[in-house]
Amino acid sequence: MRWILVLLIAANVAFPLWRMLSAPPRPLPTEIVERPPVSAGKSLLLLHELDPAQVHERPEQPVDRPPSLCLMVGAFASKDEVRQFMARLAALDVISFEHAVDLPAGEGYWVYLQPLSNRDAARRRLAELHARGVDSYIIPKGELENGISLGVFTRRDLAEARLAELARLGLSAKLHNIERSYRELWVMLGEAEEHKLDESVWRSLAQENISLQRRQNLCSAVASAKNFH
Repeated sequence: MRWILVLLIAANVAFPLWRMLSAPPRPLPTEIVERPPVSAGKSLLLLHELDPAQVHERPEQPVDRPPSLCLMVGAFASKDEVRQFMARLAALDVISFEHAVDLPAGEGYWVYLQPLSNRDAARRRLAELHARGVDSYIIPKGELENGISLGVFTRRDLAEARLAELARLGLSAKLHNIERSYRELWVMLGEAEEHKLDESVWRSLAQENISLQRRQNLCSAVASAKNFH
């Protein structure tokens, strides 16, 4: 009787232990990740599924470039020489432009009569001066517009001598200091156009124009062909 009781107790202990050991392992809990909801009627697309036209590339950052230099050839004595030289370059398929350069020439002295009220009054005054044999002309623009110019001088003593001469004629002229300048005519080649000409071509051009010089200048100084006359 005792052995039967022991066997029953052992069976009650062994059966649950056998059930636990023979049961399949439970899956470990996984981390729950919240994803943003997808709008109704839309599905998620992978990058490779997108239309290439819908993919916007990041704009490239501008790169600072050094200023370009263009070749200047000159100076020429007249516009006719400029046109002839540009024609030679055009025959060599080289783009070029006329380029005028204003350079300082020191201080000058302008002898003049005070501006009149309008251009008609200035013309009448000019006619009177010419009738008296006084060399003069109307100042067309600027702060002395409609005044009468009686000469421009590079030396002050010459300008003062002119003032004294006019005073003897009864004319109350004045003296105005000015900054004088002179203009040089050059030909500017387009950007990178000089590379179309080798040294032998330059020697040939130099033989025809012995006094010509070559200088570099910023291409930005030449805005476009329409700015040249």
